[in-house]
Amino acid sequence: MIDRTGEIRSTRAPKLREDQIEILERYGQKRKTQVGDVLFRAGDTSNDFIVILQGEVQVVDDFAGEARTIGTFLAGRFLGELNMLTRQAMYLTAVVSEAGEVLAVPRGRLKEVVTEEPNLSDVILKAFLARRSYMMRTGLGLRIRPPRKAVHGSRRRSLRARR
Repeated sequence: MIDRTGEIRSTRAPKLREDQIEILERYGQKRKTQVGDVLFRAGDTSNDFIVILQGEVQVVDDFAGEARTIGTFLAGRFLGELNMLTRQAMYLTAVVSEAGEVLAVPRGRLKEVVTEEPNLSDVILKAFLARRSYMMRTGLGLRIRPPRKAVHGSRRRSLRARR
């Protein structure tokens, strides 16, 4: 059996070429980052597509208060999930671990990139699909959470027993 782990990993986190980043600059804005800046959180529905220009960003699964680093992204890599194109909430959180600079492309403009820039579209969509596949395979971010106001079953039963 052929081991394709390296190939799959590079598909999940491809490095953009300078000419690709220049194209994306037409759709977004550069901004400086500091250590600890949260670029997006799990549950966000209006975050930007992020290209790291300088510095380092960690993607974290912070379910139930247990932060676990899933990956570290360096200059030339981009952050985002398929959810950005389907208007769903993000599954993971991105935190700056080394100060630098990012290019932030709003979700609406990302849709323009995907429809108007075929060379970039292929790279972005392949990465988004590979990331989704990885998350499904490993269970990252895909957890069923009870509604916040839901009363726990045993508590509900004990309340009924008191009446």
